[in-house]
Amino acid sequence: MRMWALAKRNLKEVYRYKVGLGFLLGMPLVFMVIIGLAFGRGGVQPLPVAVVDEDQTPISSAFVQAIKQVPTLKVTDYPSASEAEAEVKQANKVAFIVMPKGFGAAAIQRQQGGQAKVPLVLGYDATQPGYGPALHSSLNSLALAFFGVEVPLDIDVKSNIAALKNPTMNWVAPSLIILGLMTLISTTAGRL
Repeated sequence: MRMWALAKRNLKEVYRYKVGLGFLLGMPLVFMVIIGLAFGRGGVQPLPVAVVDEDQTPISSAFVQAIKQVPTLKVTDYPSASEAEAEVKQANKVAFIVMPKGFGAAAIQRQQGGQAKVPLVLGYDATQPGYGPALHSSLNSLALAFFGVEVPLDIDVKSNIAALKNPTMNWVAPSLIILGLMTLISTTAGRL
């Protein structure tokens, strides 16, 4: 019985103190909007990926074209692996794919019944850990569809850490500032 009396008294105090009631009802809405704006991407965007064809054979060129047909990837060609890796490190691309020398020869040998593994290099931004496994799986599926047989890709996975942009700080710092302001306002509003 005493608990109900205490709860009733607290509710009366909350309803009597209008600023506190405003914060009690308004702050969850404000936080929902802030978090929605921070994490909402407005739909699925294609992942920006850099592709390097070091092999320069008809098969590697055709494989690059097959990668460009994947609707979830926005593919850009780069002349060298170092330039593509730099783009990932600067967070302009989420990953890079390199067809090294020997890609076409290994693919032909594999199609003719040989045991060669087809070499491929996949580098991705380690600050976005979901991209590496997803791209790895996509490349294996693409190789199966492209070559028509199960091709064991020898994918050399490199994870790079983006050096210039940190997407987490895009919302953490403003959220902490807003939280501090809300705390300051709610604690001092009753004294004014």
